[in-house]
Amino acid sequence: IDADTGDLATFINLQSLMEELQATRGVRILIVDACRTRPEVQPAEDPPTGRSVTIVRGGLARIEPRNVPRGMFIAYAAAPGGAAAGGVRLNSPFTAALLRHLYSPALELRRLFTRVRAEVVADTNDKQTPEVVDRLLQEEFVFKAAR
Repeated sequence: IDADTGDLATFINLQSLMEELQATRGVRILIVDACRTRPEVQPAEDPPTGRSVTIVRGGLARIEPRNVPRGMFIAYAAAPGGAAAGGVRLNSPFTAALLRHLYSPALELRRLFTRVRAEVVADTNDKQTPEVVDRLLQEEFVFKAAR
């Protein structure tokens, strides 16, 4: 999503997405690779129509952990107020680290994201720190079981 275009129709409401996930069964994991800098809302006028429009720039607004439903795990690419680096390779530092560990046999979810966090911090020279909100009710979850 390119916030600079001002195309609000392409934005995703994370609160609505969490509500949809909450309605499903099983483990609910939401992974967000986006900036978490404070959004800048800027009113503007659309000259051809004379209508008012709103342009949002700057990233993902903070979702308070207490507003995350029980039974859900959310991983953010950056801490609140932080920017998520795009990287110079095909994937962002966050996505690249996640892909390196996602299918590691028997790697528990929380340990997986601790490794991802450490790699992103190192890869971005301490400029980006991923964050998680863990409201899971079960003890362990792995994406790939041990053989």
